[in-house]
Amino acid sequence: MIPDEAVRQMLHEAYRVWAHHDIANEQLVIQNFRGVTSDYWKNNPHPLGCARHHRVFQEFNVIPEYCFGCYKVSIQPGTVVELMKLMIVFDGIELPNDNTRKCMVEARPEVSGSYKGFVYCQGLNEAREILDYFKGVVGEYISNKIPLSIKRGCSEFSLAYPDYDTLGKDDATPMEYKTEWREHETYTDQNLVGDLEPYAYDSYNHQGFELVDVLAMRDWIAYAAAIGDTSYLKLTGKAVEPLKNIERPQFKPV
Repeated sequence: MIPDEAVRQMLHEAYRVWAHHDIANEQLVIQNFRGVTSDYWKNNPHPLGCARHHRVFQEFNVIPEYCFGCYKVSIQPGTVVELMKLMIVFDGIELPNDNTRKCMVEARPEVSGSYKGFVYCQGLNEAREILDYFKGVVGEYISNKIPLSIKRGCSEFSLAYPDYDTLGKDDATPMEYKTEWREHETYTDQNLVGDLEPYAYDSYNHQGFELVDVLAMRDWIAYAAAIGDTSYLKLTGKAVEPLKNIERPQFKPV
C-alpha cells in the first residue's frame, strides 16, 4: 500500500514548487487551460478530440460517432487521499499502449460521485483487460474497497440518452449511433470548431508533476474541505479555505 506519508510528502513538494513560481505564470496556465486545471492528465488528451465532440453534443444534443467506441475504466477513490494515491499510480505505471489517464473531482451537480479516475481505452476488449489489470493494482497500492467498472463515453451523454451506457446492465445491447446525426457532425466541423484552441501544454507524458498538476492538487484539497472530506487534514495538518460554488452532497466516509 502507498502510505499516507508518501502522499503528504508529495503534496509538500508540490506546494514548494507552487510557492516558487511566478504568479503571472499561474494566471497564464489557468487562462490557457480554459478552466480545467482541476484535472490531472497523464499522456495527451488531445487525440481524443473531446472539445470537438462536446461541441457537437452541446449544439445539437447528439452523441458523436467517435464516442460510441469510447470506453473508459472508471475508478472511484473514496477520499482525496486515495485520489492522490491514484495519481501516484497513474504517474508511475507503464501500460502497453500508454493509455491516457485522468484524475479529477466531480463538480457537476447532476453527476454522482466525488473523486474519479479514468483510463481511456481503444475499444471494449481493451477496457476489459485494463479493468482486470487495475483491479489488482488498485487493490495492492490503494485499497481493495475502491469500485472499478467499465464506462462508455461521458456522463452527459448517458443523462441525455440512458441507453447509451448500458454495458453490464442485464446484458443489454448498447445504444448504436444514429446515421442521421452525421449531418450535425459535418456542420460542426465546417462551421463551429474554428474557435476551439488547442491546449497550451503540449504533453502530459512526463514523469513527476508540473505546475498544472500542482494547481489540480491545490483545488482537490479545497474541494475536499468544501464537501466535508476531512481526510485532507492528514496531508495539510490544518484546515484550508473550501472551494466555492461546489454543489455536492455532504461527504460520507466509505
